[in-house]
Amino acid sequence: IWSNGKYKSVEHRAVTSKKKRRISYALFLCPRDDVEIEPLDHMIDAQKPKLYQKVRYGDYLRQSMKRKMEGKTHMDVARIEDSHLTKKDD
Repeated sequence: IWSNGKYKSVEHRAVTSKKKRRISYALFLCPRDDVEIEPLDHMIDAQKPKLYQKVRYGDYLRQSMKRKMEGKTHMDVARIEDSHLTKKDD
């Protein structure tokens, strides 16, 4: 949400390969429940309009935990419902 879809999260999986090295980094940001999150101002411009609305982190977290783990459907909690702005899996 903070990156307005610029930085993509990956689904949690690991694939190994003997032919190619791989490094993974896990980063977890857990603000307090009452913190409001939304795209950062510098991530929004004419070419990349705002894709996510402001949402309280606690509400977002609780709603995402209620959903089945089907890809990135948890992002729908904050996604702005405008078809010309919305991109799948941001």
